[in-house]
Amino acid sequence: MRYLVTILIFIFVFLNLSSASKIEVASNFDFKLALDYAAGNNIDTLLLTTSGGVYTTQDTTFDYLVIRKPVVIIAAPGLENPPILTHSSIDSSALEIFRVIDDVTFDGVVFDGGHPQSHGMKYAIRVGDVTDQNGNITSTKEGLNITINNCYFKDFYEDGDIEKDGHALYFLKPDGANPIHAGTIKITNTTIENTGYEAIRISETEKYAVERCLDTLIVQNCTFINIDNECVRYYADLDPMTDDAYVLLENITIYNSAVRAFYLKNTVDVPETNPGRTILHDVIVSNARLDGGKGRSDYVMEIQGTGAYLSNVDTFMMVFDPFTKTADAIKASKGGTVDTNSIYGFDPEFVDPANGDFTLAEGSPLYDKGHTGQALGDLRWSKYPTALGDKPGIAPQQFTLEQNYPNPFNPSTTIKYTLPGISPVKITIHDVTGRQVAEIYNDMVTAGTHQVTWNAASIASGVYFYKVAAVKNVKIGKMMLIK
Repeated sequence: MRYLVTILIFIFVFLNLSSASKIEVASNFDFKLALDYAAGNNIDTLLLTTSGGVYTTQDTTFDYLVIRKPVVIIAAPGLENPPILTHSSIDSSALEIFRVIDDVTFDGVVFDGGHPQSHGMKYAIRVGDVTDQNGNITSTKEGLNITINNCYFKDFYEDGDIEKDGHALYFLKPDGANPIHAGTIKITNTTIENTGYEAIRISETEKYAVERCLDTLIVQNCTFINIDNECVRYYADLDPMTDDAYVLLENITIYNSAVRAFYLKNTVDVPETNPGRTILHDVIVSNARLDGGKGRSDYVMEIQGTGAYLSNVDTFMMVFDPFTKTADAIKASKGGTVDTNSIYGFDPEFVDPANGDFTLAEGSPLYDKGHTGQALGDLRWSKYPTALGDKPGIAPQQFTLEQNYPNPFNPSTTIKYTLPGISPVKITIHDVTGRQVAEIYNDMVTAGTHQVTWNAASIASGVYFYKVAAVKNVKIGKMMLIK
């Protein structure tokens, strides 16, 4: 009865029911009740309304907050400070803030593992089955999706001890007959600072002989600071003929972190049958250190697998010279490729890195070193870019086609190309059989850099090719639509 009264108060006093599928949540209420209410009443969005409010729970039934049904957890527009998510279980054995078994989106929030109300969280988010007090297991949903955008993770060390481990995102090992198989894990415009081990760890697939733990992994426009091991550690499986995930890591800034920065293992691109591929590019690794690393401080990064491709990386203030030890420091193996012509050693000229400002100063040499001619690193720090056409006395010398962006995409993507002179331009979209599915541009175009956006809302998910015919030449790019 007392619990029922609490729920009624929760519904009618602390929450403003702004729509049938959304509730506004203030921080002066136990966040576990908000999640439980949403799961039981088809509420798909929790709008956090308290500026700088601490959203937490004192309920230690599971020792973590459980995502049981699809939900979006998002900061309300216009807040002066982002809401804070933590776990107030000082006297419990809680290790994580969230356990995820269904779709979830986090947007505009802070995950604070070292908050004074917590004993020190080891994990922000763990993906894996939930076991109740009676030993009953609730398995993760097949194909669950996780989206993390515009978030900040900080201070994840078990029990608050910086000598111990900690992670922002962690996939648990498979539980018997119920292996984890997620859909798309997408992390964008996010900063992760101070973790005692890998920031993102998805490496149980190979270790426990499970076929593929996710379909797509995307990490874009992210900054990693003071990470004690890999920023991203991802394993595919050992079978070269099974479909592996599409892995895209791009526009990443890393500062004062242990190397290895990335270890992406065994993703295979099987021609015609497997869209899987690992792409790692547009990265800055600055002021790397050897005092962390948990024994893995032996090189900067590695990708593995047929079709894996690594390019456009700048290293500065490293523990070894990437030019004289490129094969050891930045490497690809098992069929992967490194574009050694786009491995740099420039000072990125951060504005104030000691105080967390990684803005590339005006005139930084990294403003045009990305694979599309954009800046290297997290583009949130790119505040003084100079477009090719804006540079006095510089004109394009040849017909070029860039990788569409974003990629993968849903439902729109932009195709950018550059012409050395006036020319008719025709842009068409084709499926994997070569059949044309759309014509998106056909007109005369002047010299310079141009872009066209394609909206594929009516097109099925899959791999497609964009063909640009211009200046008596044809260039083709590959892209992936994921709905």
